[in-house]
Amino acid sequence: MFGFTQTDSRLSQSPTMRGREDSRQLQLGTHSQRLSLRAAAALVAVGVLVAACGVSGATSAGARRSPSSDPSATPLASSTPARTPSRASLNGVTVDVSSLIPGTPYTIRAPGGGDFFDMARQLNIKVIRIGDSRWITTGAEYTAAQWQHVYARAAANGIKIIQLMQSQAQERLLLQTYGLATSPALWMVDLQNEPTINDPTVLSALKAQAAYTHRVAPGIPVTIGGWKVAIRGRRNAIFQRPSDLSRIIGIVDVVSAHLYGLTQLLRNGGNPEQRTISYLDNIRKYANGKPVFLEEWGANNGLAPPRGAGEVQGSVETQATIYRGVLQAVDAMRSDGVLGSTSWIFSPRSPRDRAGSQKGWSIVLHNGAQVLPAATAFLNA
Repeated sequence: MFGFTQTDSRLSQSPTMRGREDSRQLQLGTHSQRLSLRAAAALVAVGVLVAACGVSGATSAGARRSPSSDPSATPLASSTPARTPSRASLNGVTVDVSSLIPGTPYTIRAPGGGDFFDMARQLNIKVIRIGDSRWITTGAEYTAAQWQHVYARAAANGIKIIQLMQSQAQERLLLQTYGLATSPALWMVDLQNEPTINDPTVLSALKAQAAYTHRVAPGIPVTIGGWKVAIRGRRNAIFQRPSDLSRIIGIVDVVSAHLYGLTQLLRNGGNPEQRTISYLDNIRKYANGKPVFLEEWGANNGLAPPRGAGEVQGSVETQATIYRGVLQAVDAMRSDGVLGSTSWIFSPRSPRDRAGSQKGWSIVLHNGAQVLPAATAFLNA
């Protein structure tokens, strides 16, 4: 599945990218390649970030591990010993900001009272990657007070934020105008989701965004959420090929990989935990020693029809099996420089988004009233 041939490369695309190519061309200036003092501060922050996760003495990327046994997962040919889960990995979810702000059609309400952050704490969610479908669909942004409320609630509950930026304009608005660059909840800035990294204009934009983040938020690491390369004469880009990391490794402080195709893998008798370890091992070979974060992964819950090419209908049960397997794999690789993960996606968002509401990938439905079994996998992560 990860040989990245023309047929199977689409299985590693995120649900938001299948069936379309990224046409955004950010027009930004270039900046010096010399590492600034602020960028150096971000690298120091990465060291602190790694230490906070208990990562030390990383093993060779080629070293083999044995996935833990999981009676609900597809069995391997040979039995493997159970593993005691670590409490240091930072695992969580991608969530649209509309689920975090009070009074929207997508606001999460915890059973028995409370908001998303109360539910996240109960589920042992430690980090959230925040997207913004409203900005994508309308170009409008929520108010400073609404965003500051989100960040204050995250800080109060000890939840770290990876802020996904949709453009440089949004980056400036959130970090500088709204003052979120100084929030204690801000853990990392994701410059762009799955950009075309062999496009010189896009690369120039990413470099400028990284420099800007290092300037206004010194000490905050930057990352790029997945990647793809366009191939001349070929309709579909190649997503998440590890060897392509060389094009952006000098920009990021943390390598953020995306992994999909796990439902099909499970149907074919494969093991999600083993596949995750193998994939992240391969990513680490090209990470130049930088920390790795599994920033997107997930599984179809069978409650909505598949939308894109390569997406396979799953079930609530297969989704839960995949969640357990991936979280076990990420936990097993903590000592290898893998910081944690954020799954795709916590709950539905506006169906006006070009990729749809994502109900079929969600783990919580009906504004928090229905919690699927996959959501409880974080309790042991």
